[in-house]
Formats: sequence, C-alpha cells, structure tokens
Amino acid sequence: MSIIHDGPIVHPVSYILAEYLISVGVGVDMEVAYVTDDVYGIATTNTPQTPDSLIIVSDTTPIKQGRDMLSDFTDRINGCQILVRDNCYDQGWAKIREVSEVLDQVKNLPFEYLHHEDTTTADYRIHGVHTSSGPIPLGQEYESNGQSKRYLFSHNVLVNITPDNP
Repeated sequence: MSIIHDGPIVHPVSYILAEYLISVGVGVDMEVAYVTDDVYGIATTNTPQTPDSLIIVSDTTPIKQGRDMLSDFTDRINGCQILVRDNCYDQGWAKIREVSEVLDQVKNLPFEYLHHEDTTTADYRIHGVHTSSGPIPLGQEYESNGQSKRYLFSHNVLVNITPDNP
C-alpha cells in the first residue's frame, strides 16, 4: 500500500489520538474531568495527581519504515502508549479494553485536529492504529508512605497517520 505524504505532521500524535478518543466519547477533556465525577479525563504526556480515573496518552518511539529515494522523506509509524488509571481494578480494566476496541476500529479515518492552546486546526488521515502490546495490567501505584493506591493498565499502539490534503 502506497501512501502519499504532503508534508510533516505538525502536532504530536499523542495529542491527535487523545482528541480522537475525546471525540468518540471514551473520555473527556481534563477541564471537564476536574469538575465532573464519574468520567475519565484524558491527559497527554503528563500525569496529574487528580482525577483518579484518568487516561494518559504519550508519544513513544516511532518505527522507521524507510526513506523515499526521490524526495528523501523518511516514513515512520508513530508510537503511543495509552495508560489508564483507576481506583477500581474492574473499572480500569474495562476502560483499557474499551480504548483498545475503539482504536482497533480506526481505518482510513479523516480527522480534523483542533489544537487547544493556539486554536489552530489541521486535517489528518489516521490510516490505522495497530496494537504493539497490551492491553495489560501494570499493578498499582504506591504513595510515598508505601500504601497502594490506584491500578494502572497499559496499551501500546503504532499509529499510521499522515496530513490529509485532498
């Protein structure tokens, strides 16, 4: 399968994937999560202490697919880790499974990304999201006093995404 690349991806893939998960109702923006109970907030790259029910989407190492000899473009498939945290094991496990199932459905999806900080938009095409490991339970976090706290679950994916320039 040949994919035409019309420029770089200018936003972190974790931000795009997090925005997609919000758009399909898997979780909510952190501003909503801070004031609403019983929802999963979706954060990118950092791990805030609250709320307890949280989805964190982080960028990981991309996989190099090759270099185009004519354009000198290096094709990469971007990596992301989705981490779910919850006080209840069963709820956390159910949420990471939901994330996995939603991402498995992504195929050749046009997606308009809105960058919240500067309100710019960009059109992307998410060709596919492929599991590289997980979902798996990671155990519990521990507080500084040694008490167990919240359960953690991980799902690692590779995201094939390009700018969508019709």
